[in-house]
Amino acid sequence: MLASGWPIEVPGTTVNRFCGSGVQAVHFAAMGVASGAMNLAVAGGVESMSRVPMGSDRGGQDGGNGHLREQSCQVPQGISADLIATLEGFSRAEVDEIALVSQKRAARAVEEGRFMKSLVAVTDARSGDIVLARDESIRPDTTREGLASLQPSFAALGETLDPVALSAYPGAKQIRHVHTAGNSSGLADGAAAVVVASERYVSETGVRPRARIRMVTAMGSEPVVMLTAPGPTAAKALRAAGMSAPDIDLWEINEAFAAVVLQTIRKLDIDPERVNVNGGAIALGHPLGATGAMLLGTAVDELERFNKETALVAMCIGQGQGIATIIERVTPQLDRETITVMVTFMATNSRFASAVHIMSFVAYAGDEGTTSEAIAKSLQTNPVVVRKILKLLEREGLVALRQGRHGGVGLRHRASAITLGQIYKAVESDSGVFAMRSQVHEGCVVACAMKRRLGPIFNAANDAVERALSKTSLSELVRGVG
Repeated sequence: MLASGWPIEVPGTTVNRFCGSGVQAVHFAAMGVASGAMNLAVAGGVESMSRVPMGSDRGGQDGGNGHLREQSCQVPQGISADLIATLEGFSRAEVDEIALVSQKRAARAVEEGRFMKSLVAVTDARSGDIVLARDESIRPDTTREGLASLQPSFAALGETLDPVALSAYPGAKQIRHVHTAGNSSGLADGAAAVVVASERYVSETGVRPRARIRMVTAMGSEPVVMLTAPGPTAAKALRAAGMSAPDIDLWEINEAFAAVVLQTIRKLDIDPERVNVNGGAIALGHPLGATGAMLLGTAVDELERFNKETALVAMCIGQGQGIATIIERVTPQLDRETITVMVTFMATNSRFASAVHIMSFVAYAGDEGTTSEAIAKSLQTNPVVVRKILKLLEREGLVALRQGRHGGVGLRHRASAITLGQIYKAVESDSGVFAMRSQVHEGCVVACAMKRRLGPIFNAANDAVERALSKTSLSELVRGVG
């Protein structure tokens, strides 16, 4: 705290809930804010596994507690993960597939810059030079064959400790060791911080919240198998929030071991396409105390990118615990006056209005993509005109045009980062563009807003439009927006 440069009156403390420490710190901050004891808190975690290796506290599995050992003789997590795979019937191929998907999704996320919004580069304290700007542990060239060639990591350990685990689960008969260095979380250094604010602080300062914490929970589970709590803990959080698993748009289930993710998906009947959309700890590493806060940050970023509403973060924890957090994205609201102003200045320039409508259409299509033909059909205009405007938008770096029969279109940046000013600059940069018959009117804007829960183009422009309400001319208004 002293090294941070913050006022000396700002207090701090540490939390230890093993792998769940980072998210538990956020839970404590949220509880303090919700109770009125705090207005603003910064919570998260840091872990340097390269400098402080696992087991440095010499606590072992049970801290040398003989009384505890009489009640429950615990085993290392790798044995527990293999026990879960055995009890659930997960094959080596299935756990390897989780690892492959994690690596491919993480590689794609890095390539598309999905993490850049939340990453802070590590710099040399003396020179200021950047020494680390991106995660190092991702292996984009991972293959099924490569994963299959790796030897089980815990088979040798199991020669001694498998009988201990099987004494608690005799029905398993024999543990199949399927977890390897490729389908288990990697050792990593990392840090993350989450700012938690009260409604009063938000109201008084005017800061815009990105998400609200809807429910937090933690619970214990059987300590020998140890890693099965994410599903029950997530279910507990959902019940407390009056929700069910299908209500969650995106899931972040910590990839401590592949079997943990597979079991949680199976128990809660989750669509795998909603889980760990940017990969997880198998690809990105698991800096124990920091991971929970990282997952919360990833969940917020992806809710905004996908324009979704709710996410759930769930983690297993050593010695048989689980922790879960439900967050809900906060979307900015447009009042009627602002909508009217937007309709007015868009309708006075049909070319600009059409460009905004095109960008809204592309943003709505999202990762599924769209085509110039589909846009033209929606606007009820000539595809040639649409393609001309798309070329100008591409010149400004707002869209990406892919080769194909009808010309595929995708956003170059996340929709929430694109301003109306950028769109205006693009279409006004070439006087040769034909004006389209404007299809933008109040009903269209309201329909788009309702269908997309305030479409991303309008979300991004909302504050700027409000600040520009005093502008008189179209050019002044658009420059204010930009």
